[in-house]
Amino acid sequence: MAEALRWVTRITTVALMMLLPILGGRKLDEMRGTGYWSSIGVVVGLLLGAWQLRLIVVDSNRAQARLRPTATTKRDDAPPPKTTETENPSDPRR
Repeated sequence: MAEALRWVTRITTVALMMLLPILGGRKLDEMRGTGYWSSIGVVVGLLLGAWQLRLIVVDSNRAQARLRPTATTKRDDAPPPKTTETENPSDPRR
């Protein structure tokens, strides 16, 4: 459940970062009687949304990397280490 809420928060953040600059540009156009603030808002919104998506991907990749076993991680199903001739307990020369 916590993971689902985390993703809902991420998606909502991206949507707001894309939508708010567009709405702000539209409001400025209405107040000033211009027509270019909406276009600037679209560009800024897309850039902010892409930047936020990149942050989410980087964070997700870091979380996945923490879960992957590394070469130094001891695994339970690993075969036992091979013994040398002098370490063999069944060696009759002992």
